[in-house]
Amino acid sequence: MRLGGRRIDWTLDEVTYLLDNAGRVPQRELCRHLRRSSESVRQMAKRLRSQGYAISLRHFEPRTAVCPSCGRESATVRDPENRTGFCRPCQLRMQIRATDGAISDLMGRLPADERATYEETESVLGGRAIDPMPRRPRYDAPPTYYERMRAEEAYAIAVEQWEVRRLTREARAKQKRKERIMRKLRDLRNFPNQ
Repeated sequence: MRLGGRRIDWTLDEVTYLLDNAGRVPQRELCRHLRRSSESVRQMAKRLRSQGYAISLRHFEPRTAVCPSCGRESATVRDPENRTGFCRPCQLRMQIRATDGAISDLMGRLPADERATYEETESVLGGRAIDPMPRRPRYDAPPTYYERMRAEEAYAIAVEQWEVRRLTREARAKQKRKERIMRKLRDLRNFPNQ
């Protein structure tokens, strides 16, 4: 408190507003709304922490956005090189669907005996073991809004990266399968009497 200034006690509404909005709203906006100095707001936050409240004045600025296709938080939606507006897992799923459609069209062109042989030998999809999915964050003590949002965002990004790795592997396998069928059709066209 500055010399000669008068002390204005905090009301219950002001404390409630601070508890509800700390971390969600930048500190400058908190001070403006409460009509209090930044030092006054910091001191009240410090007092509330000493009383056991999980409060932090650090403002959380998200790096993720919601994908309009799947509705999940994604870091790749905001990527400047992303022209579709969808997250990378959704883009990979669309690519896999398109490749599956092309494979079914190509399979229809194969002779019946070749198709049966192909379905018996190559249609079984196998592969390497998939990495385990990331775990949700756990807290020993109640986290502040900022800590909780940072942990949830990091978890969403980790899950997205895990899913991208899994879908990329699947998309590559489907693409190779399509290429093998195309090669088989080309060989049959070039050498029909084998």
